Amino acid sequence: MQPSDIVADIYRNLDGPGGRVAVAARQALGQHSRVGGQDALVSRVADFIGLRNRGDSGKSIADRKHPDIADAYRLWADESTAERLMILAVADCGASDIAEYLGVLEATVTLTESLFFDVRTCLRATSWIAARVIEPQISAGRRSSPRA
Repeated sequence: MQPSDIVADIYRNLDGPGGRVAVAARQALGQHSRVGGQDALVSRVADFIGLRNRGDSGKSIADRKHPDIADAYRLWADESTAERLMILAVADCGASDIAEYLGVLEATVTLTESLFFDVRTCLRATSWIAARVIEPQISAGRRSSPRA
């Protein structure tokens, strides 16, 4: 296991599947992380969030400076697409298959999962999945129904 994997595990345990974004948001506000160690992705996302917090011109700069992160944020902001990604990730479908199904780049799926829905290494931890994935979705009123 790489040191960055250990840090990611800590983020996930403290803040759930969206731990990296939660830590980055705190860093963007100038708050210190509760976790030691560096995660280059968290630093990039903190920069992205900090720029976007500057208003419309900052959003434009952030999107140009970090287009991959902007793509992940757009994917996650589309509730229907994000819901499908979550279902497919919990079903342990491959990122390339998810990307093809959603009509996006595989790199966008992988980054979106890393930022907002980092669950793949926890799929066998059913109590964690129930507490950190299923219950929050139910509490938020997101109950998927089968589509014909």
